[in-house]
Amino acid sequence: MPAAAISFSANDARAPLLSFALAAGFLLALYFLFAEEAAHIPEEKIKPPPAQTAERKKPVPPVAIYEPLPETAAPAPAAVPPAEVKPEWLQYKIRRGDQLHKILPRIGAPEEAREFLLAQNFKSYRKLGRGRILEYMQNSEGELIRLRYKTNPEYYLTAELGENGKWIANEAPPLLSTVAATQGGRIETSLFAAADAAGVPERAIDALINALEWHIDFYRDPRPGDEFKLIYEKVIDEDGELLAVPRIRAYEYAGKARGKPRLVRGLWNPEESGYYSPEGESMQGAFLRAPLKYRRISSRFGMRKHPVRKVWRAHKGVDYAARRGTPVRATADGTVTRARRERGYGKVVMIKHYKIYTTVYGHLNGFARGIRKNKTVKQGDIIGYVGSTGLATGPHLHYEFRVRGKHKDPLSEALPRRLPPLSKKALAKFQKQTRPLLEQLAAAEV
Repeated sequence: MPAAAISFSANDARAPLLSFALAAGFLLALYFLFAEEAAHIPEEKIKPPPAQTAERKKPVPPVAIYEPLPETAAPAPAAVPPAEVKPEWLQYKIRRGDQLHKILPRIGAPEEAREFLLAQNFKSYRKLGRGRILEYMQNSEGELIRLRYKTNPEYYLTAELGENGKWIANEAPPLLSTVAATQGGRIETSLFAAADAAGVPERAIDALINALEWHIDFYRDPRPGDEFKLIYEKVIDEDGELLAVPRIRAYEYAGKARGKPRLVRGLWNPEESGYYSPEGESMQGAFLRAPLKYRRISSRFGMRKHPVRKVWRAHKGVDYAARRGTPVRATADGTVTRARRERGYGKVVMIKHYKIYTTVYGHLNGFARGIRKNKTVKQGDIIGYVGSTGLATGPHLHYEFRVRGKHKDPLSEALPRRLPPLSKKALAKFQKQTRPLLEQLAAAEV
């Protein structure tokens, strides 16, 4: 038998092992054969099956080896207790008929505070005027803890809850300071509105209007673009709050009156207790320019057609249209010579001033209390109220101004001054004292 021939019988025990060895050798030979052929094929000719190519185009998500934590905001810093909030002053505007026992419950005063405060016999309690401001503080529960009422330096009430839980109060005047303030502004609608917009206190505005009232009719003279400046004193307390405006030291008003430039400048003269111009002329007029607050001038001085009689005749006064009941003031100090009803004038008041002047107030609805013949009146006193009595078509005031019995135009007549001009010696001293005031006025911004 040749060496390559191998035979065995079915009964030979080595047959299964030999068959397995032959099969394994055959498979091993095939593996090496294909591996050698694949090594000689270029890369571009090796293509994966279509199914495998499609799978490789899809990105394979990475396998998470941990569970990601959810996104959270940065940890908040440790809580810091808030700083103590300082209570603020609140304001209660006093109404008509208000008394302290009515006000206290409205501002959160507990029973013990009411009993304590009402037991005090302060003069301030009698000065709770309508429109005044009562200031107070409350705690976080809304209970009253402090109270103050500043009417003026004389009546200055303060009360507060002490650390021991008991209330204390006093009416002692505080430490006060008097300082000067300089302000100015430009008129758009009215002097009051312009001064208020510039931050001038209401008390100073009233003083300025009173000082200018002798020279300016505020219902027809002011024009948009007019300018004003003033230097005034103000009394302040320890908190810097305004308590009083004793006086205006200097004022200036620049504008036009009936198309003509006008400059009104007044400086306080303490020795004469009045205002003077830089040239030493008294700025305090003996007569006011207008006797009332009016809507418009309905008829001027001169010839006109009478609205009732329908005939042309001289109108010897000025008619001021105003609401019925508007107060009418005396334009100067004087003595009432007539207060009665007359046919044309209706209810009329006539006043004699400084021996040679007379003013007439006609068509009144009624007289003020106490106005009668021989009654002495002061400039600005209310003598009656606007009406339409006599020959009148509607409510208005007929006002006349007479000099030695002759009728003059109240709107254009040069009115006398209350005080005479300064002497040469007094003028030199006055000008030296007031030079700084004039410099401050010149430097003031509008």
